Amino acid sequence: MAVSSLHPTVSSLSTSFAAEAADAPGFEHVRWDRSQEVRMTTMDALIAAHGLPDFVKIDVEGFELDVLSGLGQPVPMLSVEYLPAFRDRTLAVIDRLDDLGQYRFNPVTGEAGGFLWDDWREADAARAWLSGLDAQGGSGDLYARLA
Repeated sequence: MAVSSLHPTVSSLSTSFAAEAADAPGFEHVRWDRSQEVRMTTMDALIAAHGLPDFVKIDVEGFELDVLSGLGQPVPMLSVEYLPAFRDRTLAVIDRLDDLGQYRFNPVTGEAGGFLWDDWREADAARAWLSGLDAQGGSGDLYARLA
């Protein structure tokens, strides 16, 4: 894991994310200055051991698609952090969720605490919304629930 000693909340298992983020808005002062070996497992292994969760929050600094690659079945509801400067990563997450099941989406911007939309929308609406965000904009969470 690439670790930022001064900003440990943005430590990442994705070395490509750390390299890309060096020039991204909001990451100008972040340096990944050391690495740490960590043990990982898959979502499927966790489900086998503990059962299917009702909700999963995935906030892993650019490693979201990798986490979802270890999930072979839909979960009722989940959220992933989105960063407008890395919209392609979140678009890939939406595609992966589309492969898993019929999800509907609703974003929460920043730390607002409330959904942006009054209704849950299909993947294409989430893709269009995300694609329209300013790359300099702030982060948030994209929620997905089974239709």
